[in-house]
Amino acid sequence: MLANEKRCVNIDISRREQEVNQGIYDFDNLIPPVENDTEIEKAYEYAQTKKVTQGMDVLPLDLYNSMLDSCLSRRDFRSAFFITAMVNFGLRHSDIVKLRRADFFDIYDDGSTKLKDSIIIWEKKTRKQRVVFVNQAVKETLLMLLWNSDIGWMDYLITSVGNNKGYEVETYIDEHGKTRTLRQHGKTVYKLDENGNKIPKPLSRQASENILKDIIVKHLGISLKNDSRCNTDSALKIATHSLRKLYGWGITQDFINNFDADNAYAHTAALRFLSQDYGHSAESITLRYSKDFDELKKGIVMRMNLGLNVIQNYYNEEATNYMANMHIS
Repeated sequence: MLANEKRCVNIDISRREQEVNQGIYDFDNLIPPVENDTEIEKAYEYAQTKKVTQGMDVLPLDLYNSMLDSCLSRRDFRSAFFITAMVNFGLRHSDIVKLRRADFFDIYDDGSTKLKDSIIIWEKKTRKQRVVFVNQAVKETLLMLLWNSDIGWMDYLITSVGNNKGYEVETYIDEHGKTRTLRQHGKTVYKLDENGNKIPKPLSRQASENILKDIIVKHLGISLKNDSRCNTDSALKIATHSLRKLYGWGITQDFINNFDADNAYAHTAALRFLSQDYGHSAESITLRYSKDFDELKKGIVMRMNLGLNVIQNYYNEEATNYMANMHIS
């Protein structure tokens, strides 16, 4: 069963209908038209992006763990890494999907590599620099992904797969200053890597939403409020932003468990910390000038390891297989 039957609450809109009939309150018909089709398309995409981040629930921890178990048992390592990274980094979707394999490694002159404990990124939305720390949960799902896929050093880690895979295209600027897709003889020209292969595009937001919903609805049989396959009376409304919110929940729990027995104080401290970390406000102005901020964040994120209890058994099995195949003792 996907959804429980629930009774709907009727809302009296008769007064509003009377006002609409008066004309001046029919706001929808009073919106100035947009003549430029390109602008309305951009506005639609922008509105859709804003829409999916509003009113979304925090992804429950037990549901997150079930999603991880589902992905790993089906050997869907891309999705497992995607949701683990989102939950443990607290980044926006637009920043997560731009992570490349090379971002996670120190590469030395002799060709040896080492997994990093931290990554510096520039957030697309805020244009600000942010440090994210790579804990054990992220490292293990990353290695399982790399062991079971052909991902080059400069490739994006989270891309579409199968027949739905998209590729980076060559572009040019037209006489009006617009970016256009380059075509030759009517065919799209794709960007190629050093080996002459097309470069997969990062996973789109819509594709990411579909992946999350498929895991929850199709594989776990849990109903979602914002999925057309489900009863609209379902309780949960989940999108990629829900994973970012779970990161905030994890931070708050860490403050409660490790910093102070007074829950009220711990919540206040966590709120101020997250305001700084998310870049939402100036509530934590003192933390902005604290040299200990990154060390504090590193300690929290490295301890948090959300999903590690699910990941661990799968990781150990995959690690053993990988080492056997590579003849690593």
